[in-house]
Amino acid sequence: MDDQPKGERPPLILTPSELVDLTRYKRAADQLRELHARGFNRAYLRAGAVVLERPHFEAVCRGEVARERPKLIPPKLIRAKQSA
Repeated sequence: MDDQPKGERPPLILTPSELVDLTRYKRAADQLRELHARGFNRAYLRAGAVVLERPHFEAVCRGEVARERPKLIPPKLIRAKQSA
């Protein structure tokens, strides 16, 4: 995952080889599903390839970005009337 020469900044998005290393998948749809499962919710598809911004990747890895939890609405309980 260390493809750039010393002294240069890494690219703003993860490279295709970094995405394969991270997810162990080569197909973009599989990569995206795996990234979302791991909490990288800002990953998306563009022109058939996954785009994951490096700052978001690093923030999730550091634990700075909490995983989005599904918004659940608890059911309302209806109490049965008791007969006297």
